Amino acid sequence: MKPKLSPKECLEVAEFLITESQRLGCRLDIRLLVDKALPDFAQHRNHNTETHWKDLVLATLEEQLLALKYTRGPSALRKMVKADEHQIVRDILATWPTRADRITAWQEQTQKSERASYRRLREISV
Repeated sequence: MKPKLSPKECLEVAEFLITESQRLGCRLDIRLLVDKALPDFAQHRNHNTETHWKDLVLATLEEQLLALKYTRGPSALRKMVKADEHQIVRDILATWPTRADRITAWQEQTQKSERASYRRLREISV
């Protein structure tokens, strides 16, 4: 059952969701408004949660960003990730003297495989 909210409350939630989506660079999703943000607002208003509804909505938006970061998405996002990883490789090369240390540092910083580190190294070497 969907919560009963006044038009003013709905507008407050919608404006917050739109503003935060724009700020974080997330695609606006009406399902997030209807299925998540409005029920979170009602739950907070009715004192059924200790967490503020805005924090709940922000957490959901940030989860979406994190999911996008680790999936194959638009080429611009992929290029940004690769550029970050290229810089990580450069920093590791400048910091760590042994191959074993470099691989350990790569895996700790990226949670990616040893093979991935060699791919990024080859890309910056070419």
